[in-house]
Amino acid sequence: MTPVSVFAKDNNLVIGGIPWEFVQRLESMGGAFIEWPKANIDFDIELYKLCCQRMVLAAGAAAAQSIAEGRNVQDIDVETLVGTVRKLGAIIQEYSRGI
Repeated sequence: MTPVSVFAKDNNLVIGGIPWEFVQRLESMGGAFIEWPKANIDFDIELYKLCCQRMVLAAGAAAAQSIAEGRNVQDIDVETLVGTVRKLGAIIQEYSRGI
């Protein structure tokens, strides 16, 4: 298991939206354990990847490809129903160091 931290303060969520939806989906797959009161998340890396893929496809993407330089994602190209969209990799963190 690998951790993702901190979604809550004093048992109250402070981060929600898509990140929390992802955590809930991952937990329902048996791939996450939520440690309260801070809502730190321990997760299984393989189920994490599967959950990401399912959410991207459910959002309407036909395919996604990351463009990496070493261990750093530079860009992500997402094929949608209306064409290719490029998202900057600067907003994506590589959390798998040390795994």
